[in-house]
Amino acid sequence: MNSITISLFVLLIFFFHMYTKRYMRLGKLKEALSATWFMDTVFTICGIVVSFYIYHYNLTAFFTLRNILLVLTYLLITLLFILLAPSGLHLLTFKKRLTMEELLCAEYRFNDTLCMVRNFLLCLLFFVPIMAHLPIKSPDYQKLLLAWENSQIPAGFYFTVFLLLLPITLRQTFYWIKSLKQEPTALELHLMRHYILPFYCCNRNFFV
Repeated sequence: MNSITISLFVLLIFFFHMYTKRYMRLGKLKEALSATWFMDTVFTICGIVVSFYIYHYNLTAFFTLRNILLVLTYLLITLLFILLAPSGLHLLTFKKRLTMEELLCAEYRFNDTLCMVRNFLLCLLFFVPIMAHLPIKSPDYQKLLLAWENSQIPAGFYFTVFLLLLPITLRQTFYWIKSLKQEPTALELHLMRHYILPFYCCNRNFFV
């Protein structure tokens, strides 16, 4: 087993995303988003397991006094930067409490933002392993590939990407599964129709 397995996983999850768009066009938006983020979470967990198997991570080596002090120093500098900024801690607070309508609109915009972040990370997980296995005979490329494979960069790259994906997918999975318990309001139905429209139009244009 090598890193190309991760690319195959990404390809499978891509086909699943395409499959769930069919249910979005049928109006089952919440169900499709719940299934999509849930399978993304499963993919992320499986990816972490596979990357552990391939690269044999040694997490105990990280928990040294030096690394812990570096992390604490980084957090302290970040806190000082926020405090010294003109807005201070007010930057992290809302000036007013959002209404249910504003919160719902914000959640849909937030979902779109996280989808773009997730898709970019999935593209990295798909193309990087393939580029590392391309049969290119260029000496410069072979030298670069050898340096890549003989370093800890691939292990750190995959581990970092999956760690970024895990909280994103878990948060969205919990939110959309929880939203299934609630009947959609008039505003949410309007948002759902607006959300589904691009998928419906793309499907019609594809077959024209």
